[in-house]
Amino acid sequence: MIKLHPAIEDLRHKLEAFGALAGAGCRWKVCSGGAVLPEPELPSERTRHDDLFCCRIKEVSGGQERCTYNDGSLLYERICTEAGGFVHCCHAGAAEVVVPIRIGGECVGIVMAGPYRPAGRTTGRTCEEAREEFDALPELTSAVSEAIIEFAPGVFGDVVRRIYLESADVLTMPPSDERIVHVLEYLRKNLPAAPTVAEVAAEVYLSSSRLLHLFKAECGIGLGEYILKLRLREARRYLLTDEAPISEVAAAAGFSDQSHFSALFRREFGLPPLQYRRRYGRRR
Repeated sequence: MIKLHPAIEDLRHKLEAFGALAGAGCRWKVCSGGAVLPEPELPSERTRHDDLFCCRIKEVSGGQERCTYNDGSLLYERICTEAGGFVHCCHAGAAEVVVPIRIGGECVGIVMAGPYRPAGRTTGRTCEEAREEFDALPELTSAVSEAIIEFAPGVFGDVVRRIYLESADVLTMPPSDERIVHVLEYLRKNLPAAPTVAEVAAEVYLSSSRLLHLFKAECGIGLGEYILKLRLREARRYLLTDEAPISEVAAAAGFSDQSHFSALFRREFGLPPLQYRRRYGRRR
């Protein structure tokens, strides 16, 4: 069993406990690059829909693709327009309570509780092959959905901040200087744009050399190495989500040379990208 980072382990524990209270599965996904992506550091059951109903739906012709589109694109569109949590019904008729976890007004990811059978419904838009599994789902009442939406931000806000803002699984120590804390948030928001050291330094009114020195002193890791680790983790999320060519995954994460990307990926995660996908990816 892979040993999880303490912050990731805390998130896993909260997801399991919250799911037990909600009477259904509870999952976490990251919002990045205009999509909702699984967090590879978490066990599969805490990021993917592996319950009986969802597995049955995915076995039906076209089911896997429709589920991926629902989770990856439709949900992201709703997150961008909804101010708070909401109940989302998938193409197969099951309901899920979705709660965005925001830091500084930006949605970092979502807590997903479900699937449920909408209150009073014994059949859904689901296919005949999955009706038995659909009818066995727990019923979602308004009291349950309202409680999940109210309490999820308080339960998950702190650990999400530690993982995604303070980069607890990457940094050897959390920074105390507010300028470096701001740099971490700036990089998380602007990573796809590949900001230069000078641009990052200007954001906190420091010279490039002063920023590099202060970042290393505060975080225990160099700024360049930190950015590289963030980009590799971004690439890994895309790698495990779909079947895009490795060259496209590399380009999406800001790597222009596929061979260089593969070497860096292997150094960081122990396997080259394609082998990593085959072992841990969505279709494993």
